[in-house]
Amino acid sequence: MVEVMISPNYIAAINSDYPQLMETYYRRFLAGETFNIAPQNRFASPKLYCIGNDLLTCNAMGNAATIYRDAKILELLSVVFAQLSDKSENKTICLRPCDKDRLVQAKDILLENFLAPPSLRKLALEVGTNEFKLKAGFKELFGNTVFGVLFDYRMNQAVSYLHDTQKSIQEIANLVGYEHYAHFSMAFKRKYGITPAAYRQN
Repeated sequence: MVEVMISPNYIAAINSDYPQLMETYYRRFLAGETFNIAPQNRFASPKLYCIGNDLLTCNAMGNAATIYRDAKILELLSVVFAQLSDKSENKTICLRPCDKDRLVQAKDILLENFLAPPSLRKLALEVGTNEFKLKAGFKELFGNTVFGVLFDYRMNQAVSYLHDTQKSIQEIANLVGYEHYAHFSMAFKRKYGITPAAYRQN
């Protein structure tokens, strides 16, 4: 069994880079609540099993073990949150014209404030809907989750900066809403299959 315990500072760092993904759990954490992000006694998917196995063997990598372990923990969290997100947002609903207008407005607000996006609760209230309709509606109307829309926009902005400017990777990371270079690099690679540095070289 692999048990991953995350420090308060690490949770805060991830929340600063992925607010749409972490906000529900971060609010509970700030309230002092103890909780599991996934149900106990559930068999891990093959992907989670592989990540867990990598974590168990990473000490053999010597000096690179710490960096490798951090990357694997972030990968594990991304898989778990993606599974939870799919369950809560992968539901179809019937959208009325007024619902679609609210969702378009919500998307505009989200992208206009992509560096400091509002919480799902605040975004839903601002356009006059609820969190369920917001999440399910995004999936239905835009074919993506709220976080997915934000993520794709940030990555598209990053590609533009890599193509059109000579800014450093760290500067670009900050410009598209990532405080930490490593988180940005991993997110970019998840989207395009290559690191931003390698993308620029090609």
